[in-house]
Amino acid sequence: MWPMSDMKDIWPRPHYNVPPKDHLHAVAVISLNYNIFKGGLFGLFRHHLEVSGMHRTLVERLYGALGGADHGQAIRDVFTFYEKDPAVIDRVEHMLAYFQWSFEARNLLMHSQQRGITLDDREDIMSLYKRSKKNYSKMNFMVFKVPELRKIADSIHAGYLYLVDLYFFLQVRDGQLPPWIPTTDEHRVLPDKSPIPKKIEVSDSHPIYVVSTTADPADQNQS
Repeated sequence: MWPMSDMKDIWPRPHYNVPPKDHLHAVAVISLNYNIFKGGLFGLFRHHLEVSGMHRTLVERLYGALGGADHGQAIRDVFTFYEKDPAVIDRVEHMLAYFQWSFEARNLLMHSQQRGITLDDREDIMSLYKRSKKNYSKMNFMVFKVPELRKIADSIHAGYLYLVDLYFFLQVRDGQLPPWIPTTDEHRVLPDKSPIPKKIEVSDSHPIYVVSTTADPADQNQS
C-alpha cells in the first residue's frame, strides 16, 4: 500500500492501466445521472397510490420489494389502473422508454472492460470491449471520445428532467404539491416529450475509431 500522503500524487493516474481521467470523469457522471434518474421513478410509482390514500410507508415497502427490472412495469400498471388522461399515460410510456435507453447505455459502459494500454491522460479515446451475453465467444467493441461520453451523460440527465416535469405536473394537477414549493405555469401543462437518443453502437471487430453496428439489447440488459 502507498502512504496516504502520497495518494494525491498518484490519483487520478494510478500506476496501473486505466483510461484517461477526463473519460473516467464522464463515465462517473453517466453513472450518477443514471442513479438519480432511476431514483426518480419512485415518485411516479407512488403518486396515484398516495392520492388514493395509501400510506407512504406501505408504498415504499411495495416498491422496495420489487426487483429493479419490475419497476417500469409496476409504474405502467399503476397508471393503467388509476390514470384517466390518455395523454398522461402516453407521456409515462415515453418516459419509461427513455429510461430503458439510459439503462442500456449505462449498463453497456459499466460492464465493459478496457481494451489496450492507455499511456497517459493525453490519449483522446477510451477503448472498451464487452462479451456478448448470448455468445460468450463474441466480443462487442466500443471506442469513445470525451464529448461522446459527456453527451450520453447529458442525455440521461435530460431524461431525468423530463421525469421531474411530468411528476410536478401530476402533483399540481392532483393537489399534491406541498404549499412551500412554488408553482409555475410550466407545472400546469404536460411536458413535451424529450427525444430518445440512439443506442450506443458497437462493433464485432477491433475498430480504430469508427463503430457501425447496433448493440444487441440482450447484451446491454445486465444490472
